[in-house]
Amino acid sequence: MIFRRPLSSSRSAYLGLLGIAIVGVAILYSWNPVRYTFYPKCWFLWTTGLFCPGCGFQRALHYLLRGDVLLALRHNLFMFFALPILGTAFLRWTQEIWFARPPRGRQARPGLLKVLLILTVSFWLLRNIPVYPLTLLAPPPLPLPL
Repeated sequence: MIFRRPLSSSRSAYLGLLGIAIVGVAILYSWNPVRYTFYPKCWFLWTTGLFCPGCGFQRALHYLLRGDVLLALRHNLFMFFALPILGTAFLRWTQEIWFARPPRGRQARPGLLKVLLILTVSFWLLRNIPVYPLTLLAPPPLPLPL
């Protein structure tokens, strides 16, 4: 038998995370991560000097929320592959929480997960090779603080 958390606690956790996400998106929309230093920094970049697959994601999402798709692409191209996947996972979780049943439809296939892992690692490696045109995959440098 599979033990599940009570539905009410799952819905409370869902609503709490949704509220945090809404506040986070509002903050990200309002304050540009390039200009404000209160945003979390990438620990991988800070410790190694190399870009992770998520480097530039905050800035890209800020520009995407503002409607500047080209600038968002410049900061993190991989975000445009990650957002639909994250959105689909969120919608599936929403359906499971509110309708108390797993969503109908296809589950992620192991082959697809392997392809996503290979794409993520490939993007990670390629954006750190200092040769044009691969340098276009790296986010633009941040301006120095005043």
